[in-house]
Amino acid sequence: MKKEELSLQKIFQYLEGITIVSTFVSQMLSLSYAINFHWLVAVSFAALLLEVILSFAKPVSERRRLIQILVQGFVMAVACALGSPRRHSAFFLVLGAKSAALLPRKQMVLTVVSLVLLSIGSDLCGEYLAHHVFVHKIGSAHFYTTVITEAELKLYFLIGLCTVIFLGRTVVSERRSRSIQQALTREAESLAVDLERNKIALEIHERLGHTLASLMMQLELAIRLVEENHLERAIELTSRCHDVAARCLTDMRHAVTAIREDQAPDRPSQCEP
Repeated sequence: MKKEELSLQKIFQYLEGITIVSTFVSQMLSLSYAINFHWLVAVSFAALLLEVILSFAKPVSERRRLIQILVQGFVMAVACALGSPRRHSAFFLVLGAKSAALLPRKQMVLTVVSLVLLSIGSDLCGEYLAHHVFVHKIGSAHFYTTVITEAELKLYFLIGLCTVIFLGRTVVSERRSRSIQQALTREAESLAVDLERNKIALEIHERLGHTLASLMMQLELAIRLVEENHLERAIELTSRCHDVAARCLTDMRHAVTAIREDQAPDRPSQCEP
């Protein structure tokens, strides 16, 4: 698994933990001053505990990550429907951002549609339980009703979900573009180094071959001069060949050093006789 995905999963774990704790506090407050205790509320707290366990999972494949997000959404929808209606929006927004950042496009669309349906189902189930099952305490008969209508709540939820998905996909696209650009830069630098090395090697080969051919001809001439007893000219010619060979060896050493340092030779060759 890539380091970027691991870091993103860790960030989303923190966000999920914050939203789960806030949902737990909200359900405790509603239980303390709004409704009497009911076994369904106990089930909602158990679902929140299961949600905490699920948030610690780190799936290694996209399919398992999709299953994890869908299961998390279902468990949170059950927890909020049984204990604290309309308290799942923040957690679903986190799941939407998580799917946008870690899932492919098709799986992300499937996750978003599932979250919207789970949100609607959770609210409907919560409203039914609030009006027909739970017993309200005195003065708290309208605890589950708000000034904002259900349509407005759903609209706000959809706007928030689309926003976090857009931001998540933007962040992912920027990270991918940056990683691709860095990879292309490294590849271009490597190709430039290889090209320069090949150029230096070809230049050394051409100059060295020309120099060796010239030295061979001059040494053959020196041998003939020795055979003809022209020793002074032979010694002079041999000394000249020695100087050329020494300069060529020095130039070769500079070129090899330049290749090792990924640099071209900074001075012209002195191998020419």
